[in-house]
Amino acid sequence: MDFKKVLTFFFIFFPLTLFAQGINKVNLALSTGVNIPIAGTNTFNGQSFNKKYKTSYNLGFQLDYTLGKSIALGMDVNHGKFPGTGAYPLPYFEKDKPLGLNYTSIMPYIKVQDNRAREDDIQIFVKAAGGVFYAQEDGAQFGIAHSNGFIAMGFCYMGGAGVNFMLDKGNKIFLESDYKFSPAGHNNFNALYLNAGFSFCLNP
Repeated sequence: MDFKKVLTFFFIFFPLTLFAQGINKVNLALSTGVNIPIAGTNTFNGQSFNKKYKTSYNLGFQLDYTLGKSIALGMDVNHGKFPGTGAYPLPYFEKDKPLGLNYTSIMPYIKVQDNRAREDDIQIFVKAAGGVFYAQEDGAQFGIAHSNGFIAMGFCYMGGAGVNFMLDKGNKIFLESDYKFSPAGHNNFNALYLNAGFSFCLNP
């Protein structure tokens, strides 16, 4: 056996195999699902987050890069809507138009998964993130004047897990569950996100 040929094969073929298996890939994902208010209390007025708002939808965008065999680093942008329940009516608000909440977060994340997964494989992952959020309450009516309610900004954190169903060319369908919490001054927004989406590999 020619040892030089073996070494040549190893140093050429092995990196190409890793590249084909999903390492050093850039992935763009779009997702949607439901966001369920779980807990959190306004420390100023004692209002409960999961009593004040209802379950609704969210839309997400993710961009990540697979680094090595088991790490992906990325950015998660998500916008969710929480309709109001009317549980805490105020005399100067129209009771038939309870306050809803628009919640947007931007979070860098780290994801642990097997980046060597191929087509038809099932790829399980866990995810942790931290970033910033912007929340704006709407629907408040002051007679003829209109108010957009309160505005809150601060840091938010997220932990979750999910599964990717691998398709051809590095694309995948995924299911994901995340718990997001936002301890910010008087307002605490804690919610469970159940999402599904499609991820495109930009450099297959």
